Amino acid sequence: MEDKIAHKRALKDYCEQVVLQRIAITQQAMDAAQQAANQESKSSVGDKYETARAMSQLEKDMHARQLAAHQQDLHALRSVNAQAMYQQPAAGAFIRASTASFFICAGLGKQAVNGETVIFLSPYPRWRGSSCKKAPGTHSSLKERTPSWRCIES
Repeated sequence: MEDKIAHKRALKDYCEQVVLQRIAITQQAMDAAQQAANQESKSSVGDKYETARAMSQLEKDMHARQLAAHQQDLHALRSVNAQAMYQQPAAGAFIRASTASFFICAGLGKQAVNGETVIFLSPYPRWRGSSCKKAPGTHSSLKERTPSWRCIES
């Protein structure tokens, strides 16, 4: 059991590093957009100046929204308890299915961690429903068109 908890802690740490990296990249992009808006010099054609400044402001606003979303993801991730073992999928659960491995902590998608492919799922996804109430050894599918998967452990 200690190995499983250590594995989950390592996955959570990996998630935190990815989210922190996304925050840093987004902050840099937002700062660059602000700097571009500030450096725009006024020319004899006022419309060009105003348009370029407005576009830079829109880009900065887009990055600010992304930054807020990443910070919210980081806050949610830090509240996930990776120390506990769960009998059904929940925030902090690691699920090894017959076709893939899942870790419910942050919506990072498919990532390779130490040679293992893990699908990182948000603890607040839209697809959650009856699939998240399954216990180990039961079958589930995300959509009728996708193949079902069997939960081996969680």
